[in-house]
Amino acid sequence: MSLRFSPCFSNDNTLVVVFSDMLGTYLTAGVHDIVANMIDWSAIYQQGPIEITTKSPGSSPKANQILSADLSLPYTYNGQVATDRRYFISLDCPLTSAGIYRFDDYVGCQLMIASPSKRISSLAYHGDSSSGKLMAGEVLGTMCTGMVMTWFTDTPFVCTIPCWYPAIKPSTGGAGAANCTGISYGNARVAWSQDGSVAFTGTASTGNLNTGVNWAAAYLVGRALDESAFSQSKNNGKTWSQISLIDTQISRLSDIAPSPDCSKVFIATINEGSGCTGFDSVWLSKKAPLGSAWERVLCAMANGDNCMATQRDTAILRLAGDKPDGEALIWSAPGTNMVKWSFNYGDSWNNIGILLPVQDIAFEESKVMYILSPGGEVQRCSYSGTGWVLHRSTLSEIVPAYSIATAYTGMTPDNDKGVVIVGGSGAGLWDVAYSTDSGTCFKQIPVQLPVRDNTMVVASSGFKSDGYILAINSGGMFAYSVYTTGANPWEEWWGGAAWPDPVTGITISRNSSYYFCTAATWGSATPYVRWSSAYSGLDTAVALGLANQPTTRFRTCGGLVLDQPTITYAIDQRTFNPPDGGVWFYVDDLLWSGPRPTAPVNHFTVSCDPVTGRAGAIELKWLPKSLSKGYDIYIAKDIDFYLTMAKIGDDYFGPYYVPHDLDNPSLYIPPGGGDVVDANNCSWTVPSLEAGHTYYWKVKVQDVATGDAIKSPWSWRESYQVVPGFRVVTPYRGVQLIAPNNGCVGCKAKPASFSWSPWKETTKYQFDLATDPEFKSLVVTAIAATTGYEYDGALDYGTNYFWRVKALEVNGQNIPSDWSATFSLQTEAAPEPPAPAPAEPATPLWVWVVIATGAILVITVLVLLTRARSK
Repeated sequence: MSLRFSPCFSNDNTLVVVFSDMLGTYLTAGVHDIVANMIDWSAIYQQGPIEITTKSPGSSPKANQILSADLSLPYTYNGQVATDRRYFISLDCPLTSAGIYRFDDYVGCQLMIASPSKRISSLAYHGDSSSGKLMAGEVLGTMCTGMVMTWFTDTPFVCTIPCWYPAIKPSTGGAGAANCTGISYGNARVAWSQDGSVAFTGTASTGNLNTGVNWAAAYLVGRALDESAFSQSKNNGKTWSQISLIDTQISRLSDIAPSPDCSKVFIATINEGSGCTGFDSVWLSKKAPLGSAWERVLCAMANGDNCMATQRDTAILRLAGDKPDGEALIWSAPGTNMVKWSFNYGDSWNNIGILLPVQDIAFEESKVMYILSPGGEVQRCSYSGTGWVLHRSTLSEIVPAYSIATAYTGMTPDNDKGVVIVGGSGAGLWDVAYSTDSGTCFKQIPVQLPVRDNTMVVASSGFKSDGYILAINSGGMFAYSVYTTGANPWEEWWGGAAWPDPVTGITISRNSSYYFCTAATWGSATPYVRWSSAYSGLDTAVALGLANQPTTRFRTCGGLVLDQPTITYAIDQRTFNPPDGGVWFYVDDLLWSGPRPTAPVNHFTVSCDPVTGRAGAIELKWLPKSLSKGYDIYIAKDIDFYLTMAKIGDDYFGPYYVPHDLDNPSLYIPPGGGDVVDANNCSWTVPSLEAGHTYYWKVKVQDVATGDAIKSPWSWRESYQVVPGFRVVTPYRGVQLIAPNNGCVGCKAKPASFSWSPWKETTKYQFDLATDPEFKSLVVTAIAATTGYEYDGALDYGTNYFWRVKALEVNGQNIPSDWSATFSLQTEAAPEPPAPAPAEPATPLWVWVVIATGAILVITVLVLLTRARSK
């Protein structure tokens, strides 16, 4: 029945055996004679074998009754010392004498009494002869849960029945029976690791075992898809995870959820089998490199824990972003009210008593989540410390509803909590609604999406500042800001009604970089990394979702701190038939920073070319980043790069600058400027650079060696200074001043007119006039659309003025040029004032006497006439 070597066999040469005959079941020990190669079964127990029973003699199972037995010994067992002879034994038979026993040499006690529904298949002890721990595995399993129970006790030396702890997440096995009712056979075989820190169990279903001589053959009769597996437990059998030999079926991958810090990745799979052969799973990979090893942390059915119900064959996974290592997660079966949650990386699970049927779920943080029903109801759930509190549900008025998201996710710590967004299915009055008060009330966006369909929503990482809600569906990607006003607030960011390009998944990194994927509508399915296509090495037949069913099967992790890469995970949504239907990932390590400039840096001095009087030969050098290949290099005269002298590789679609040595990238500028040529014989022109001037440069990655058009941010700006040189006789490039000529004397003060040569299809110029050459005392600064300007005031006479011009816009784009050379002028002198008019001669005195005498005579005559008339 069961045989064990003594743990110190090299010293005591002892073998221990449990056997049965037609009289009963017995324990005995024998000593192996190495010389004679024989075992003396009477050397230890001279009186004969010990019957395994605590009842009357002959009450132990007979050979035609017993089905199996198991035996375990302390590691300090010594067959030559009576006090060290302790045994743990399990018996499986249809009698009350079955169960678990401990024998201290001759004396036995029953530690567990078996029953028709609790039969013991095996046991394992770890410890010495005075203390340790004991585990047992049952024979029977349950078909509709696919589980086989195990038991644990840490007090196996009490003489009464000790306290046994059942597994709260048992190992799997025993599923797949035809009628899916009653019990089945899982036959859990348990064992300990050498140090006792890990427990193992293996399960395998059998047929209906018969007692008697036929019992052994029945173990060879197995059952397909019975969920049998090799499992491990790191908490003394409290919870089990399957790590190998898992007899299950994966029809397709349903969802994926990497932990924010990229240390773990969880996958939900669907088994499209019916009845108790249709168990779905959640898998965890945490061993580097991720994906190289998996363990199953959940075996359940996506139909409400009823194996006879119709299988939903879909499941969703959500991780709480405020637990970067993936500690908190939920699993749910849409269309049911089944929601399972775990706060220990999926090691154990509990059901949440949700009353609403689930359409979608959003984790705001590990203790707050929102449930969305197909009818548009939103229910907030908060964790109290002992369980989940279900708050009153609210109608979002989005009917039928499709998706839900929160602005705060833990990965977006700058956003406010309480912002909830709901997306619809394109059939209701509105397509998107949002709440800013934790779902208490919702505001519907009054304008419908340009394309109406099943719509997945997500908030931007900077929602608090920009208010952007992103909506994706079969028409593309659309953006709406809650701060927007106007008749048509939806912005088309990708696709659109005129050229619909369906987006099937979207996620936004912590630094607001966008990652999304499109369906194979116009060609092959394509993932986009920060708006750049990234399909190098990807199976061209991969399916990244259906156009009208955007999902969360496209996720990212990482990018939480500077220079930490972002990893994008995408599920191939074809039927699981490796390599079809698997998981693809892309490492974006160009997210945070660009290449590192190495020379020239920190105002390094560059020589002056004696022939041209301009900058000598310059070689810009930088360190490559990742698999960088094509670059964009800017050279400017100012630190803000408004006065850009050269843009090399500056074209969105290329060509980009490809160095001759990808491992040591550099750019060589010939003396006095001129053409630079890359490894692909593409050329760009660098203008002459002034002597005695400081220049700034920066570089960024435009594409990589894999062929993906992945871009990096700009490097930090670096600088170099051209030493003063000889007099330059050739003009510098830029606006050329015409009139008044430089040094003009006697220029008109009014009207004051200025003109210059046109430059590079410029549509706007800036004109400055000042009374000092540093232009600190400006008379006027003006914008001109032509190559001339007339001052509408009057300049001061005899005054020195300075003027300059630069281009501001080229073809309507803000591309400022260098300032022109500075011209000076002196206005004309003030005109001489006119000579004064000659003075008039003075009136003689006699004239005034005659006038006065005449006036007196006139007055006298008037008085006389007045009197005569009155008489």
